[in-house]
Amino acid sequence: PKARSLEELEAAGVVAATFPSLPLFAAAKGVRDALRTLKAKNSLMACSDQVLTLEEYYDLIGLKPLLARVYRATSLTCCGSPQSIDRIVRGASQEWKKKKQ
Repeated sequence: PKARSLEELEAAGVVAATFPSLPLFAAAKGVRDALRTLKAKNSLMACSDQVLTLEEYYDLIGLKPLLARVYRATSLTCCGSPQSIDRIVRGASQEWKKKKQ
């Protein structure tokens, strides 16, 4: 079967489509490429452009909003305010960036 573009699918009347294998295969390629780089360069820093920063990862998984909801729901005092949570996330990301330099 011929591969169809998204425009062709829409023109054919398709109103919804899923692509469950795309993220799986993209992630597998990313893992393979990062491990090849690690093996070839023998350095984690050589892989730094192939991975998300900690802050990007937190944004991807929605960590800050989740922690803020947990804070509001349970009135946690150990973690401080949502602003404190944001400082923790930003601080961890800055530490990662320093290590990359």
